[in-house]
Amino acid sequence: KTRFEALENKFSELSLIKEKTFTLMVLGDTAEEELVHEIEVADEYKAKFVRIENKVTRLLGANQSTAANQTSAGISMNAVGERRQKTYKLSKIELRKFNGDVKEWLQFWSQFKKIHEDIHIANENKFQYLIQAMAPKSRAYDLVQSFPPTGENYDKVILSLKNRFGREELQVEVYVREMLKLVLHKAMKPNEKTQLSTLYDRIESHLRALETLGVTTDKCAIMLFPLVEFSLPEDLLRAWQRSSSGSHITDVPKDRLILLIEFLRAEVENEERISMAVRGFGLKSENDKGKKSKVRANNDKDIPSAASLLTTGANKNITNTLKIYFVVLNIRVLIVRRHEE
Repeated sequence: KTRFEALENKFSELSLIKEKTFTLMVLGDTAEEELVHEIEVADEYKAKFVRIENKVTRLLGANQSTAANQTSAGISMNAVGERRQKTYKLSKIELRKFNGDVKEWLQFWSQFKKIHEDIHIANENKFQYLIQAMAPKSRAYDLVQSFPPTGENYDKVILSLKNRFGREELQVEVYVREMLKLVLHKAMKPNEKTQLSTLYDRIESHLRALETLGVTTDKCAIMLFPLVEFSLPEDLLRAWQRSSSGSHITDVPKDRLILLIEFLRAEVENEERISMAVRGFGLKSENDKGKKSKVRANNDKDIPSAASLLTTGANKNITNTLKIYFVVLNIRVLIVRRHEE
């Protein structure tokens, strides 16, 4: 198109020169044959220019129609997309209420962070959203309410919330304590059975939270590995030791922790498959539940309780020593039964 515009300018200049030349030739008594020759040459150049002009016009018209079609197609696609988007309506996302629990900080801040970083929302409005996100009558609510709700105080109240509940070292300490709770729970209640999937979900959740805080397996695997290992039940720990001794596992804590998590995931999947196979169509589990309930009911009837012995009219004169003896005996029976289960 640019070249054609330059050619068009040259042709206009040539036409002016041709007219002046033809006028001078007529006034100068030029021969008729020369005049006819000049006219033919001028007409030939004009015909060439017209052919080029028509060709350029066709090319430009084709490009414009293609662009118009693409634009209309884009508009139609956007319209279709809008119609598709309007076929369903999403529910409104409610702000998560923060009550000052340090364990809830990551979940709260991951949602409120979008409002905090939005440059199109005024600080005054952000402050109001922050107040709405606080659970009433909580430590976090009292802290936010201690600041006047102005735009100048918004950054100050956010800084105070982070210093109080969102410090990185505090968050790390919280989730490490959660890992320690799993270990202590196993030590205090060794006979209590915890569902493997529940244990795996807790361990995975705590590790992901620590990873979000920057405590990755590269840096702290030497600390996290024994915590995860000690929280496992004894039978599962034995299975892990057998699998680790039978395979070539490096002594790098990071690799051992990753392999331990993969081992737990595989065990959870195996438990799910076994559970599905045992349940079958649900008939066996219901029969077993009925049998177990009958057996427990019979066992409960066979074992007399200390309360029944102490509340009968015939035993009103039992001494305190005998009362204590039956209470202790009943407790021991319950403990033995729990171990047998």
